[in-house]
Amino acid sequence: MDMDNSTMQALMDTAYEFWQSKKGLSKKDFWNSLDSKPKAAVAIGNLNYQVTNGGFTQWHYNGYSEAFDTIDFVCRQVGTANSLAVLKIVNEVMTELEELDEESEGHDDYDALDALDSRFYAINEAFLEDVEAWLVKQ
Repeated sequence: MDMDNSTMQALMDTAYEFWQSKKGLSKKDFWNSLDSKPKAAVAIGNLNYQVTNGGFTQWHYNGYSEAFDTIDFVCRQVGTANSLAVLKIVNEVMTELEELDEESEGHDDYDALDALDSRFYAINEAFLEDVEAWLVKQ
């Protein structure tokens, strides 16, 4: 999918332009200011960008796993086999992260997420197309 010309990217760009225009607006306040459609685009777009760039470890360490509830909602609303498979993967990631956060002594322990990264990569493109179609209908 060509993210540059997508509804998802347009929604993300508008949301981030708004945030940049509001000097001093915290990430939490930015997130809380978004309506449901841009919030969905930002959560899924960041999932895509973070995981494809550095895996679920990067997604988590950069604070994007905080958007799990929105990702859960979007995946269920989209309701395709791909979106439900991504939801299953992200649920497994969140479970693994909880266990690692309790036991972990360092960043290297997060290598356990590599297999989940691979599963995500295998369906991500089709998942993004499903989300894009859903966003266009909203």
